[in-house]
Order: sequence, then C-alpha cells, then structure tokens
Amino acid sequence: MISGNRIISFCRMKVEPVQRWLKQYRLPITLAAATLFLVGMVWSIKTLKIGFADLAVGPLAILSFILVPLSLVYGGLGLQLLAKVAGLKMEHRFAFRSSAFAQLAEILPLPGGAIVRTGALMSIGAKAGEGTMLVLAAAFLWISIAAAGAGYAVHVAGAQWGLGFFALGLLVAAAILIWIAGKAGLSIGLQILVHRLVGLILTGLRIACAFAIIGITLPIESSMVFAFATIVGSAASIAPAGLGISEALSGALAPIVSVAPAAAFLAIALNRIIGLSVTAFVVLITSDMSKPATGSEAIE
Repeated sequence: MISGNRIISFCRMKVEPVQRWLKQYRLPITLAAATLFLVGMVWSIKTLKIGFADLAVGPLAILSFILVPLSLVYGGLGLQLLAKVAGLKMEHRFAFRSSAFAQLAEILPLPGGAIVRTGALMSIGAKAGEGTMLVLAAAFLWISIAAAGAGYAVHVAGAQWGLGFFALGLLVAAAILIWIAGKAGLSIGLQILVHRLVGLILTGLRIACAFAIIGITLPIESSMVFAFATIVGSAASIAPAGLGISEALSGALAPIVSVAPAAAFLAIALNRIIGLSVTAFVVLITSDMSKPATGSEAIE
C-alpha cells in the first residue's frame, strides 16, 4: 500500500521545480494576469454596453451580504471536517477566520490558500505531512466534484461528451472519499461529501447571482460549468487566484451553455471582485480570532 509520505514526496518532486519557476517569473506572470483581467473587463463592458447604472442592486446585495459570507462559513466548516479526519477539533471562530484568510491568500501567485489551511491544521496538532495530504485531498475532491457538475451541465446542454466528464469526476471523487472514509470512518466521509455538494450548489448560486447583476438569468445547472472554470483557474496557482484565467476559461466555455463569452467573463470577474472585497473586510474585523484553541478545546 502506498503511504501518504511517499505520495507527498512524489508531489514535492513534481511541484518544487514548478514553484521555483513561478518564483523566478512571479512578477511578469502577475502583470500578465492583471492585464488579461483588465483587458477582459473592458472588452466585456464594451461588448455588453453596460454601465454602473445597469447593474441590479438586489442580486448585488444578495451576493455581498448573504452568499459570500455563507461561503466563508462553508470554508470554515470544511477546515473543521479536515481536522476531524486528523482526529482533532478546530474551534469555530478560528476555522472561520482561517478560511477567510486562506481565500484572501489565494490572490498570491502561489498556493497561498493551501498553505494557510495546512498551517491552520498544524496549529492544532496535525503533522506537516498529514496536513498537506488532507488539504491536497480536499482540493482534488473539490475539483472532481466540480468536474462532475460541469459534465452534467454540458450533457444537459446537448453535448454527449459531458457524460464522460461526469463519470471521470465521479470516479476521482469516489476514490478520494473511500480514502477519507478508510482513514476517519464512513460518517466523516459522508459529511465531507455532503459538505462539498453544498459548496458546489453555493458556488453555483454565487455565479447565477453574479449573472443576475448584469441582467442575465442563468439556470443553476449551467452555472456548474462556470463553477468548474472558477475552481480550476484558482487551483492552478499560476496566476494570483487564477486571475484572468478563470474568467477567460469561463468565456471559452460559455457557448456550450448558450451564454455570451463577454457576459461570462464579466460575471465571473464580478463574483471575484465582490468575493475578495467582502473577504478582506471580514479578515480585517476578525483579527482577534487568529489564535487557535488549545488543550482540551483543540483535541477531542
């Protein structure tokens, strides 16, 4: 049986050269990503002929004051579930703020969110290798479930290859969940599955709401395509939080679900801007939650 440490060592062999390359070219990559993002925003606005007065206030408020905060709560619950897999307990407030800080850290041209989440797990007693493995498993589970959702949406839109994408996503997700269940028990595995499914729906609602801001009604199943593009773009860590990449990928995939590429780029960009703004505010006002619980509060 392949141990977690051997998998981590293999990942390091593959990832470290990429990280060195990213460090060397961090500035030009960041500038290129920012340029792509800004140019795409201008192109989208001009193509759609939309201005500030055309933005819908209702969906904007829902996204800012309900859905983004719920996403932060969701992220905190995810960290607590990962702590349970490690046989530990993470305090609610610390998990919430760690999740917010992790999402904010993803604006860096490196896996900042993963680093913060791993650090949060280590701060309550997880070993470095174990924390890394859990965060990697959660990330791949997130991508695979998003891929299954996107595959279903593509199939509904009439493309038969969507079924293959759906099946591949399910297969990878099942493998990861079996590993988690073997490590922490079936109950925790099912909790993580439900958590990720709720997260995918929440992401879809955020994206649908972002489209509604620019006056476009997007079916929830179609939003799964853009949820996948957003998640994959962010997971790449080539550009800060997938800046420009998620938006460009969304624009490229938009015709599959009969959406204008300019509308997809702008909606995903709005979701990003609003999400980062609210998250930054939350991190600022919750600075007193930065210390983890210790002793009997930290370990079950």
